[in-house]
Amino acid sequence: MGNDGLGKEAEKKIQEWLDRPEDGYSFDRLYDQMNGLYGSKNICDFTCFRSPYYYYIESKATWGDRFDFSMISENQHSKMLEKSKICGVYALIIILFASHK
Repeated sequence: MGNDGLGKEAEKKIQEWLDRPEDGYSFDRLYDQMNGLYGSKNICDFTCFRSPYYYYIESKATWGDRFDFSMISENQHSKMLEKSKICGVYALIIILFASHK
């Protein structure tokens, strides 16, 4: 991703899509403890509740035509899998493919 702002663009698009309390969404951004550097211990970038479901959402972006799952840390992967075992809880990765519509 680099420092080209693509990741922030993806996060902005997700926020525009899901930050809609008027439609029953409770949407929150989880800020990185490490100022966005790789290695953050956060499980994901966002959480979202819309009755009766709770979502853990990780945002990723790429200029390529495929997503490399190595962009997800082992910590994120294991914690998202653990959370998704709870009834009504889902862990999602939303990917912005910048070179594709």
